[in-house]
Amino acid sequence: MTDEERFYLERDLRTRECGVADGFHHVVRVVVGADAAQSPGGQAMVLALVNMLARIHRSLQLDIPSVGLLTRCLIPANYLDVAAAGLARAIDPYIRLDAGPASAHAIGIGAAAPSGLPWYAGADGQIAIIDQRPVGVPPTPCLTLGGALSACLAAAAVLRQVLGVEQRPVRLSAWNYHDGDDAERGPDSLGPLDVGDVLQIGAGGVGLCLSYWLREFGVVGTWRIADRDDAVVHNTNRCLGLLARDTAWAGGAPRNKAVVAAQLFGALPHACWYDELDHDTFKPDLVLPLANERNVRHAIACRGEPVILHATTSRTWEAQLHRHRPDSDDCITCRMPSPTSEVAFGCATVRLETSTALPSTDAALPFLSATAALLLVSGLYLLQFEQIADEPYNFWAVCFRDVRRHVRRAICSCRDGCATVLPGNVRRRIHVGRRWSHLDHWA
Repeated sequence: MTDEERFYLERDLRTRECGVADGFHHVVRVVVGADAAQSPGGQAMVLALVNMLARIHRSLQLDIPSVGLLTRCLIPANYLDVAAAGLARAIDPYIRLDAGPASAHAIGIGAAAPSGLPWYAGADGQIAIIDQRPVGVPPTPCLTLGGALSACLAAAAVLRQVLGVEQRPVRLSAWNYHDGDDAERGPDSLGPLDVGDVLQIGAGGVGLCLSYWLREFGVVGTWRIADRDDAVVHNTNRCLGLLARDTAWAGGAPRNKAVVAAQLFGALPHACWYDELDHDTFKPDLVLPLANERNVRHAIACRGEPVILHATTSRTWEAQLHRHRPDSDDCITCRMPSPTSEVAFGCATVRLETSTALPSTDAALPFLSATAALLLVSGLYLLQFEQIADEPYNFWAVCFRDVRRHVRRAICSCRDGCATVLPGNVRRRIHVGRRWSHLDHWA
């Protein structure tokens, strides 16, 4: 077996477990219009799309104008086309950047993309659009939630083409989680995310994608990220911030995932599990449970937090956002039960059977993890804007496989006899003075 064969055998393991058994060798094409290429927000959208495509497809055709780079990239580059090609190779050292006949599996970005392509992606404020006609990209100075979500939907549209799965036009808001005519544009400008001091537990698929998006949007406050695991090759199939060089593939030592995630946007890493943290020295305003090792979700549910937001992916190709407010929503333990439960909610750490010697772990596709993380970013902005508590629902999902709908919402409640949630008078004493304590009505 060659090095290339071994790389793809390990890298694509989780992709296959998520239901993609074929199609890796099909050439897929990205065509970028001049309007998208000359906008910082458009460039960030293009690089995010290439980031996701290179984690599944082994041959890309990148029809991208050679213009000066106006946005950030995970690798050093001065021009957009060079940045896109270099990023694809940093993710997959064996990827083929094919210059042959134009592939029929294609996506166009921007209103100036040429006609004749099967699908196009663009954005309108915080709304993502996938259509069969060219779609504009706003000339924004930075990435918008709509542009980021459009990149995720575009990556899914390309895979659906390759797999021969039906694709429909999409107009979906990353602000109010509605589609069609009910999709809201949201604020014209969001600015850096400011939700106080944050403790992020987990730097896996959703956690590293969250760090990638936060690198684009910026943060205010102190963020700490805890994860004890080192990066391995099969992590690169779904983690937007992870490159092949961060694993042991190139012959060096693998990097700790918390360190990789933290360096993306200036957070503080902790290479340990949640229960190994010194909780006396850091009192976060918000805790984000993005892992499930060592029963961490239940441990965080027992903290009595005034609000908990987290995001997951499901085995049915959903990206999900969860809100938990004590006495208003259900707790995490009831929403995300143990793997032996018969409750139907999927999570980011679905236990799967494999035919390899590797232990079964989480399985997701890059656009699933990226969309889940983006929903969390949007939820955090709603928290910052004091709107998250106004939402009547506490569960939202973007559906990538459901032919009936693009989104779904639900109101979840605790199971009968749940004893996880702390009494209100105890919560009030524990969390007095914290930034979001007013979201608990006992405050």
